[in-house]
Amino acid sequence: MSTPALLRERRSVRHFTAADPGRERVAEVIEDAAWAPSGGNEQPWEVMALSPGECARLRDRFEQRTWAGLVPKVRTLLEAAVGGPLPMAEVGPRIHARIEVDGLVRGAPWALVVHTRPPAPPDPAALTEAGAWTRAALPPRWQAPASVAAFVSGPLDARVRRDSCVGFVLSLCLAAHARGLGTCIQYGYLAFEDELKATLGIDPRQALVAVVMLGWPDPESPINAAAIEGARRRPVPVEWR
Repeated sequence: MSTPALLRERRSVRHFTAADPGRERVAEVIEDAAWAPSGGNEQPWEVMALSPGECARLRDRFEQRTWAGLVPKVRTLLEAAVGGPLPMAEVGPRIHARIEVDGLVRGAPWALVVHTRPPAPPDPAALTEAGAWTRAALPPRWQAPASVAAFVSGPLDARVRRDSCVGFVLSLCLAAHARGLGTCIQYGYLAFEDELKATLGIDPRQALVAVVMLGWPDPESPINAAAIEGARRRPVPVEWR
């Protein structure tokens, strides 16, 4: 499969078959995704891979609660389909039916919980020394000693680490698609980040990035077929200079 085809043919899959892709195949997907780019090549990602039984328990605890928070968004989609606003008393049952039929993940997927470890605390003396050296030894246009801490351990470093993990998540989806597997990123689970980390035993200092469902797509699922047939992308706003 060519790279353009890989990018254009990937779809989100919510309905999976009962077949288990197996630990070995899931491990291959994770190993391929490890070639994603990362700031400073730190590769800050970690994965907790939940087999189908463990994944089912996770979904039982979090998925319907996640969809409950998305009711306003589903209402907007339904109103767009009919071309006007609908009273909640009328649209409510339709929202529930749509979530039950199309939204909830079905089948036996794995869940790959992607998180990033916190950076090691820097040596304050080393930061002070580096800042002093840049002021004394480098030309003025190079001097940014106030940014040293931000780059090494502050907000910028945390953002770089998290954004690097976002690229890793995309690589997971593409590596799975290349093997005929389907994925669905469950960002909604992050609404319960603290509870999710406690449930899985993940260090509370770590940042959760995404929960990725992975398995064999159900070829008989109407929602999977709709994802393929109705796929489209808006033009990307580009400012050429």
